[in-house]
Amino acid sequence: MGIVQRGNPKGEVNITRVPSLLSAASGFRIAAEVDKNRRKEMKKSSFKDPKAVAKGIGAALLGVVVYCAVLAPLFKEGPYREVVAETFGTTGFGVGLAMFLVGAVWLGVLAFFRR
Repeated sequence: MGIVQRGNPKGEVNITRVPSLLSAASGFRIAAEVDKNRRKEMKKSSFKDPKAVAKGIGAALLGVVVYCAVLAPLFKEGPYREVVAETFGTTGFGVGLAMFLVGAVWLGVLAFFRR
């Protein structure tokens, strides 16, 4: 079904549904326009803003610390200090280091392409 807009002498617009092969083509055209607009938004996005990248990596690192210090002791048995030390040693350090390296490489690439 396609949507057809018809105007009348009074300036009103009547919208009716009619079966049409062109409706599929118009749907593809609309999808292409939406994709084009998304690409424009990505060019303006925070992926290329060094401050936003640093803020995002910092938030992720803070999330790792909160997990190790708050959430893990709630779900694991044992003394608080031992659970925090074990969780940070096994999970937190590795994940935090990986996030830090990804952020450093990301900021390095941004600095390289800004020249």
